[in-house]
Amino acid sequence: MLIRERPDDSLLLLAAAPRAWLDDGKKIRIERAPTFYGTLNLSVESHSASGTITAAIDMPSRKRPSSLMVRFRHPQSLPIKAVSVNGRKWPGFDAQKEWVVIANPGEKLYTIIANY
Repeated sequence: MLIRERPDDSLLLLAAAPRAWLDDGKKIRIERAPTFYGTLNLSVESHSASGTITAAIDMPSRKRPSSLMVRFRHPQSLPIKAVSVNGRKWPGFDAQKEWVVIANPGEKLYTIIANY
């Protein structure tokens, strides 16, 4: 499952993306995906061999979710060491569960970089 809308008004991305899909050099791209919140675009690029996975999210504009949650599953199950969101250091991540959480996402575009 790549996109999931939860009853608590959270938007989950990449929740069940297979680890192999995030092998070094691989990309995931979703364009114009219809969601409860509006149309979503997502691209993910793995540079796992050098320690990063990047997600670029063009958020839906019809309605904002209460939280945006993106799962970064390293292909070798390495834990996340640090995260940046739109160029800023981001403390809102769970290294064990592999989630980056953005409460009340108000930006139109998000670039999230997970470092391993």
